Amino acid sequence: MKLKFVFTSLFLLTSFFCYAQSVTLSGYVTDKENSENLIGATIYSLTSKRGIVTNNYGYYSLNLPTGEHILQISYIGYETKIDTIFIEANQTKNIELISSALLNAVEIHAKAENIEETQAGSISISSQTIKETPALFGQPDVLRTLQLLPGVKMGQEGSTGLHVRGGSPDQNLILLDGVPVYNTQHLFSFISVFNPEAVQKVDLMKSSIPAKYGGRLSSVLDIQLKEGNQKKKQGSFTFSPIASSFSYESPIKKKGSFLVAIRRTWLDFITTPVLAALSNAEENYGYNFHDISVKANWQFNQKDRIFLSLYTNRDKFGLSWRDDGDVVKFNFKWGNEMAILRWNRVISPKVFSNLSTFYSNYHYDRVGSFKTSDEYFEQKSTSKIREIAIKSDWEAYIHHKHLLTFGAKASALRFAPEIVELTAPTSDTVYRPDPANDALLFAAYIQNDWKISRLFEFQKGVRATYYLPKGKGFFQFEPRLSFKFKPTKRVSAHISYNYMMQYINLLTNSSIGLPTDLWVSSSSSIVPQRSWQVSTGINKNVEIAKSNFEFSLEGYYKKFYNLTEFKEGSSFLYSRGASWEDKIAQGDGEAYGTEFFIRKQSGKLQGWVAYTLAWSNRTIAEINEGKTFPYKYDRRHDLSIWVKWFLSNKNKKKFISTNWVYSTGNAITLPIGSYSSPAPANWTDYKNNLFNERPQLGSRNDFRLNSYHRLDVSYQTSKTTKKNRERTWIISVYNTYNQLNPYFFYYSKGNLKQITLFPIIPSVAYRLDF
Repeated sequence: MKLKFVFTSLFLLTSFFCYAQSVTLSGYVTDKENSENLIGATIYSLTSKRGIVTNNYGYYSLNLPTGEHILQISYIGYETKIDTIFIEANQTKNIELISSALLNAVEIHAKAENIEETQAGSISISSQTIKETPALFGQPDVLRTLQLLPGVKMGQEGSTGLHVRGGSPDQNLILLDGVPVYNTQHLFSFISVFNPEAVQKVDLMKSSIPAKYGGRLSSVLDIQLKEGNQKKKQGSFTFSPIASSFSYESPIKKKGSFLVAIRRTWLDFITTPVLAALSNAEENYGYNFHDISVKANWQFNQKDRIFLSLYTNRDKFGLSWRDDGDVVKFNFKWGNEMAILRWNRVISPKVFSNLSTFYSNYHYDRVGSFKTSDEYFEQKSTSKIREIAIKSDWEAYIHHKHLLTFGAKASALRFAPEIVELTAPTSDTVYRPDPANDALLFAAYIQNDWKISRLFEFQKGVRATYYLPKGKGFFQFEPRLSFKFKPTKRVSAHISYNYMMQYINLLTNSSIGLPTDLWVSSSSSIVPQRSWQVSTGINKNVEIAKSNFEFSLEGYYKKFYNLTEFKEGSSFLYSRGASWEDKIAQGDGEAYGTEFFIRKQSGKLQGWVAYTLAWSNRTIAEINEGKTFPYKYDRRHDLSIWVKWFLSNKNKKKFISTNWVYSTGNAITLPIGSYSSPAPANWTDYKNNLFNERPQLGSRNDFRLNSYHRLDVSYQTSKTTKKNRERTWIISVYNTYNQLNPYFFYYSKGNLKQITLFPIIPSVAYRLDF
């Protein structure tokens, strides 16, 4: 505790010294075509060698000495701008950049300024890249694109879950416009809930995580929605083999703008009646999903602006059949609802504030019924998690060497892991094996980004959290440290330390394809998860033939504590009288590895190569006899290659995009024999068998599936009509050479059988921009 006090005291002392008088250049960096704020754009003075990046609202504040300055403003995917200004006093300067989409894309090349300013251990992906990546069913996907990055692994084939540096999907803090998202899957996890038409930018942070973020162990995924075109009305319509989407943007009286994006699957309109006809109405199946994104903003004056973001998604799946007059039905539905209201205020040229309040809710409902001529039985099961919060974030540009960020957050959470209602011929009963419970979370943080000199930068921060569920409360300091060395303008090396806490747990079963996830709170018997990570790496940018290449090499070691797993033999399904706390065990884990990344974002040939060499293990006393075992998605090698090739230097309207992935097979548990188990006396299936043969499992995850590899290819061609509408055709092939990758294995009559889910899948999609 003394060490924590000393750390905090030193932090505060070093944060405020060296304050010097200077003038401030501040303003916003925006897209010239639509006035969208550009997040993470670099403003750099070639004269004074000082620079800054825009925040999440496109705002910047740069302390400069008086006099003439040559400014270089750059942003990936935009033309670099050079501007000369003379500054004698505080000055506001808004800057517009031209998108490469309006120019000859193969001639635009980005300089290496991101080495100067960007966050170590983070990678940014634009919405354009997401749309250009070959996609399953012709549906571009945010999370699938991220699975092509180093340190990020997919789970089972087709899943959109992210396993970052040995962590599980629930250990990623996924934010949509600052709101936590508790469920990210459509279509049984084959498609994520984020509509690419509504997304502006995606940032993934794996190390050097700023103190403002917390609550998860592995990573932060910050997804920003588009703000809407502030200069003209525009929209798009997209049709793919499984879904259609529509988006529309418009200015609001030159003081704001709004965006509406709607996506829905359309297959149920065809498949449901066809399947019913084929089975003579004896069987019925139906599935559909939709998501709606709405965002609006209004600027009251030069200092005040508000943002309102609304989002909802829903999946529904149902099946029923008749058997000798009896009717059996199952219906499932799940989804998120979110809303956030944000108020930006420029307190002074050096101080920027944001006040937010948000609501986030996830629910999963399951109804099963059995009806005969004289009896009716029904079971309803519901699980929910809800969060209501208010937070305040501040940025103080107190000196050209010091950026101070601080803030606080208060959240009220409600957990309803499983509420079951049974309707039987004799009575109606509601069981609450895990009654809804509430918890409060308070967090505060402070961080100082200190540019010691041209060569050295030191980012130090601390986050303090107090979690108060029913019963025992938990208080914790979470220090964050990052040191960067920049021997040249285009080379940087860094080392960082993160300490993270996670107070909520996700109990999941991924084998049945449905989101049977139970979000549960830490308690007096289930202590919070925690982790620490040390990472070090080097980044280098090289310009070759007017093309910029980014290289990065990073190694990491991460230690996990109090990880939660289902006990061996426990079921995720409802069982009367058993609490979820009785079904899980806690233990520790570790993950370590090396990541390599090279990316080229300009020229006729663009793309990246990502390779990860990694290990991830778990040790839990009540599982595998307490022996260390590999994590299910521990993969030694993981390689992704993404390439985009323009077919002509003069025609950016046509290009081919490919990605090839290779990874070591998943670790699974296989039976080594079988044993006889007494059959339940009341099970009619066993009336002629007193014993049931059950498999005897071997060591946890001691068998490897075959290596996984796949090639995807897409071709896009666009044409602008006389009415200035752009029509785009996308032809794609998933798993081009029809590799039969294993989805899972099972035993049948003593033989090991493999199930392959995705063969070669061609698709055609159409897009209209107007």
